[in-house]
Amino acid sequence: MILVDRYIEIAIWFGAFDNEKLVGCIRVCGVDENKLLEFEHCPDSQVVQGYLNGVDRTNCLELGKLAVANEYMGRGVVDMLLLASFRFCAGNQYSAITLSSHGYLKALYRRIAFPLKKERAFKCDPNGSTFVNFYFANFENAEVVATLKNLEYLESDSTNKRTNVFNTLEAIKPIMPTPFYWMDCSGVVLGINDLCLDAIGTTREIVGKRPYDFYRKEIADHILAHNVRVIQSGEILSQEEWIEDVTTKEKKCFSAIKAPLYDDEGMIIGIIGTSIEVTAEREAERLRSEKFEQQKKITNFARKVAHDLNSPIAALKVMVLNCSELPAEKLNMLTRTIDRFSSISKNLLDIKDDNALEVTSSEPQKILALYDLVSEVVNEKRIQYRINPITFDLIADMDTQSAIVKIQSGEFKRSLSNLINNSVDSIANDQEGFISVNLLVDGEMVIMRLRDNGKGMPVDAIEKIKNKVGFTEGKINGHGLGLMQVWDMLNANLGKFAISSKQGDGTLIEISFPISLN
Repeated sequence: MILVDRYIEIAIWFGAFDNEKLVGCIRVCGVDENKLLEFEHCPDSQVVQGYLNGVDRTNCLELGKLAVANEYMGRGVVDMLLLASFRFCAGNQYSAITLSSHGYLKALYRRIAFPLKKERAFKCDPNGSTFVNFYFANFENAEVVATLKNLEYLESDSTNKRTNVFNTLEAIKPIMPTPFYWMDCSGVVLGINDLCLDAIGTTREIVGKRPYDFYRKEIADHILAHNVRVIQSGEILSQEEWIEDVTTKEKKCFSAIKAPLYDDEGMIIGIIGTSIEVTAEREAERLRSEKFEQQKKITNFARKVAHDLNSPIAALKVMVLNCSELPAEKLNMLTRTIDRFSSISKNLLDIKDDNALEVTSSEPQKILALYDLVSEVVNEKRIQYRINPITFDLIADMDTQSAIVKIQSGEFKRSLSNLINNSVDSIANDQEGFISVNLLVDGEMVIMRLRDNGKGMPVDAIEKIKNKVGFTEGKINGHGLGLMQVWDMLNANLGKFAISSKQGDGTLIEISFPISLN
């Protein structure tokens, strides 16, 4: 929609093409039927009207609607489009006006001395937050011709400046102690050292080629999409790249770190990157994951065996009670043996493994006031975190304090403790924090709302919680067991769970249970 043109009768478009493919465009536009340029329809533009006093607007062209395809960023397309525009203005004796908030364009305009009349002049969108610079090259003052000459010099000199950079990289390539390579903005490999060649299993024949020439499409797509993000952001970025060894076709994983490659004038002309193989580390992670899954299966099997043992153990206990004719010594030995079996069975049922995500509990339910359980935990947390600058509030009216639920009290208190610990962890050490627990009755449910003013959670973390996916967020020694225990507790006690959070704006968790009538 940025290219929709409401001045189609009076606008001229210039395009940059790669063969027949349009890869960039710019519009030059004169005044409309009211003798106004497009920017003058913005209410805030009045601050720059003084620069146009005495200027015949019909002899002015506004440069705008500049767009370049992502994969052609940094390849000189912008320079060519501006050259076409200024040559048109100079050849037809037009003054040139433009507005820009784009960092790259503002830097380019400084280099070509496009006259800046007012910095941060006004906001084109009154409701937005971005100010634009106002540029005006007056043809009558020879400013258009001067700017054009600077553009032409920049274009003619850019090849030499890029060559200087590439020559420098070639010179240091043999002595660099780490794998590295560089590409232009379209992804063509311009240079690579021997360490990098050895790592990916190829020769210098890849120089002058794009990843599509030696990798499968999905691999090349992944690599080049990362290049584009580096070029567009101007930042150093990293990602993992799974490739196939060009010679052996063996799959390898690399940690790729890429940075923008600049010419002598500070223009981005490509990327420079290093790739460190991490295949062994990822293979170790895969084996750990497989071991983890195996441990879960063993744990579940052990619990199932323990569960199945409970029935014959109970039968043996009944039989012992009816074996009074046995000698006391043998009866005592049999009783101790059965107790031992019972202890082993209980230990299997209660097995806890740091890598196992399934937690079970055999705790019986009790009919209790939920307020009493919540109050006990909150008071414990006040003591536990007494040195933290955190306020704990418990809010409950008389009806809520007497609301009775049927619940596993120990499991509930452990769940609430885990949730409050998560809230505390989300509050920065130097932040005045608050954690409030509010109890209320809604129809046949008693509801507990836990709110904090911590850092909140990203959308992907919220989705994991809602989908009951075990994970840990920001904890070095976390295993994701806390939330799993909460879900197990809710399932066992007919509880319901809801969460809402926004990064930077805290978290609200709501847990509810049916009120017990007996």
